[in-house]
Amino acid sequence: MKRIPLLLALFVYSLLAQTKPGALTGAVSGERQAGAVLAAQPAYLPVNAPFAQQVVTAIKKAHPELQKLGLHAIPPGFQDYAIIASNFPSKIGKRSSDADLAVVKSGKPAVQSNDKGKFFDLCLPMSGADGKSAGIVVMEIPYASAKDAERALAMATSVRDEIRAKLADHPLFEDGPAPMKVMETIALPPAVKGRFDHFAVDLKHNRLFATPEDYHAVLVYDLVTSQPLAEIRGIAKPHAILYREDLNRIYVTDGEAGALKIFDGKTYGPVASVELAKDADAIGYEPARQYLYVVNGGKDVGESFSRLTVIDTNTAKKVAEIRIEGETLEAMALDIFRPRMYVNNRAKGQVAVVDRWKQAVVGSWPVTLGKDNVAMALDEAHQRLFVGCRSGHVVVFDSNTGKELQALAIAKGIDDLEFEPATSRLYAIGGGAVDIYEAIDADHYKALGSVAVAPQSKTGRLAPQINRYFVAGPTTATSAAVLQVLQPLGIRPPKPAQPVNAQPVHAPWALELELATLSAHPDLRKMGLHAVPPGEADSVIIANANTTRIGVKSSQGDLDAVKDGKTYCARKDDGSFYNLKLPLKDAAGKSIGILVMEMPFTSAADEATAIRKAEDLRAELARQIPDYNRLFE
Repeated sequence: MKRIPLLLALFVYSLLAQTKPGALTGAVSGERQAGAVLAAQPAYLPVNAPFAQQVVTAIKKAHPELQKLGLHAIPPGFQDYAIIASNFPSKIGKRSSDADLAVVKSGKPAVQSNDKGKFFDLCLPMSGADGKSAGIVVMEIPYASAKDAERALAMATSVRDEIRAKLADHPLFEDGPAPMKVMETIALPPAVKGRFDHFAVDLKHNRLFATPEDYHAVLVYDLVTSQPLAEIRGIAKPHAILYREDLNRIYVTDGEAGALKIFDGKTYGPVASVELAKDADAIGYEPARQYLYVVNGGKDVGESFSRLTVIDTNTAKKVAEIRIEGETLEAMALDIFRPRMYVNNRAKGQVAVVDRWKQAVVGSWPVTLGKDNVAMALDEAHQRLFVGCRSGHVVVFDSNTGKELQALAIAKGIDDLEFEPATSRLYAIGGGAVDIYEAIDADHYKALGSVAVAPQSKTGRLAPQINRYFVAGPTTATSAAVLQVLQPLGIRPPKPAQPVNAQPVHAPWALELELATLSAHPDLRKMGLHAVPPGEADSVIIANANTTRIGVKSSQGDLDAVKDGKTYCARKDDGSFYNLKLPLKDAAGKSIGILVMEMPFTSAADEATAIRKAEDLRAELARQIPDYNRLFE
């Protein structure tokens, strides 16, 4: 029987081992406590109601007794109420709560006393000129401004009527061709100068982390109020940030010190530091193992090669160091469904392909349709890798073959590139502009437009959950440093994810087999092993490179596809792959589960070829499986 390499066995052990959230310890100190924890925010709706926002802003200014004022309505093309104007622009687009919607159903205003905050919370229905419901007005009036609920309601009614009068002859919403609009521009302290690197977002605690490289600190801003919360000191030159919500830990690469520095998310005090070579910069995070991949070394330490260091973020220990020839590495992208990652080798003008299970470089793809490749994004559904080049191009690769397919025109000077699968949008920022494309399918892209942002901006971050895009504007000869908040427009927000119940599964050997097979067959797009665990009644996924899928019940489609014992094959043109399902067998030829895989068109010329290759792969697996029990050892 074929043996599984020791490296893979250790990898699987790291996947299955349970690490306590408080694994990192150490003295902590900080400048300021983070604010109260707020619930994670839902997907926001795109809203373009500039006149309504002007009205709400003006009325709030005219009524200092109000501490909050917001207008809710149904945006065109949607069925849900959402905040369309607010004195907190960060709230615009957020769906209305059930409590707010209750006044639409009743047609009557609601008043609640908040003794803790010492204010009256008021919600009033608003009708249009035709007498039909036009929206909801929500406000907060402090106890100091109203002696009782009756007085607060009278004040709120007057404000509501004032809003209605100003909106009477003007449409609430406006149409426009722009795919995105600037919502806020936040001035930064005069001491913040120079360039910025990459953002991180903490939605649970409503925080934005920004990295002014020459300020020697990370800036922390409140996503709701747009006010500063803290400055994380002790960083000579911050570059990239990872925030782990489960641990409430902040991980920052320090290029000058040559280290990954780890801070407590509550106190902002130092927790640990991992020594690296100088120019520690770009990062990539693997959620399955909680591994962080960090670019470091190269030109700044006088070497012709660079390091890709693998760090376990649970223990703050180095796991491996991968040598990549070339003195400058940049952004990377990790494939969730197979053991690959892609790294921009800027010095060589190539994309380095790394096998994460082998922890080794397994290929390199020349970048010829653009120059100075620094940014990267991945569309896994269509197997397309996007490489952002400062020459003013996004080069599109087939991630199965490494073939360059086309180049999309963008502004010069890119530093950040993101693909949002739920909306099929590609965002590229550089040279003070954000260029936006929509992926029609795997090979066709529609230019949606270019949006001007702060001069010389080149770093940005999308937070699709709140429908916001953040931009860092550096200091220039004519402008001070700013943060900008933009709202993508013209999109359909993704449907809320359905909760997936996964049962505990102990099948470490099956996972080893899965990972070894994926590593040996890079022509596969996905693979999963299904079986009925001992003592259970239902078939579930027992092995998958995307470990979040392990324990999920096999779908009825999976079960039906293999009932007849034959190989099921379906051509999927949207994604360019064959979906294959066949009985999983042991060495004696006995059916012991289901083998599911996706094979790209580039790996099989037709369905017959895909079926043959899938059955050959099943035979390869069967030779390594003496019986059903082996899967669960």
